[in-house]
Amino acid sequence: LTMADYLWGVVAAEMPATFEEEALKAQACAARTYTAVLQNSAKHPEADICGDSTCCQAYIARSAAEATDLSDIWADNEIMNEYQVLMPYLGDYYQVTKGWAGARTEWWTMLQEVGEGATIAEAVSIHAEKANAAAG
Repeated sequence: LTMADYLWGVVAAEMPATFEEEALKAQACAARTYTAVLQNSAKHPEADICGDSTCCQAYIARSAAEATDLSDIWADNEIMNEYQVLMPYLGDYYQVTKGWAGARTEWWTMLQEVGEGATIAEAVSIHAEKANAAAG
């Protein structure tokens, strides 16, 4: 896998292709820098980096990304259709606001835990402080 092909997969997995070209270039630059730092490290003796977003960077193979049609993934979900209205405004905002990615991760984790049965009060008490700290 060439560096160019790897970076294409990282950028495709990390942010929507609809973002401004300069934002995509910045993401590719950050991903390349991160990859270069990890090359020849002891983190993964069998490879320079992995595609696990909880460990290294998110990655999707080009063939998988190009074969995926997500245009109607939320067609039957009223709540997600409402969220989709907000996404054009949220997408660019969280990419440039210090700490927002960390805060967003906390909130999405909280929502996932509530969806899996945690009480709302418990989930909020665990994640609100972390999200607010991340957002600074």
